[in-house]
Amino acid sequence: QRAAALLGKPELGRISLGACTCPDQAEDFDELFDRADAALYASKGSGRSTETVFSAGRHDQFNKRRAEERFWAATNENRIVPYFQPLVDLETGRCRGFEVLARWLDETRGVLVPAQFEHVFANLNQAEALTRTMIGTSLDLLAKRLTVEDGRGAPPVLSINLTAFDLINPEFVFDLQSALSDRGLDW
Repeated sequence: QRAAALLGKPELGRISLGACTCPDQAEDFDELFDRADAALYASKGSGRSTETVFSAGRHDQFNKRRAEERFWAATNENRIVPYFQPLVDLETGRCRGFEVLARWLDETRGVLVPAQFEHVFANLNQAEALTRTMIGTSLDLLAKRLTVEDGRGAPPVLSINLTAFDLINPEFVFDLQSALSDRGLDW
């Protein structure tokens, strides 16, 4: 409150809460902590500044292990897909490329945005799989588009978000160059 008064801002931040009660929803400390943590992830996935109480009826939604299994299934079933947001040149009004946005086509929850599956970014293997999926699928579509257009005009710019894991991976640049070369795209 003192910082808010000094800065003249009534709100410095937003919080998300996750809760679980004992003994109704958990029988020991570890289970209580895990379920409260899972409820917290659900709050964050709902757009932040929310509170969620663990519910046994929605256990799969809260369960981190289950969320990881669902991610791998979605990856294997090509349900993590790129959406392309146009990058428009403000001077000419022309589309000069696209930002590639990851979307998870979840069987029960519909189309999920990254804020709803941010747990993926904390896991090295999942984060790398997400990047490989976005790059591979996007480059496949770009190569197909260039083939259809038969080389007319400059290829569009693709802007693909990366994770911190990608940026510290010394092999990343070589993997990206290989992915481009494999599709006949000039890197």
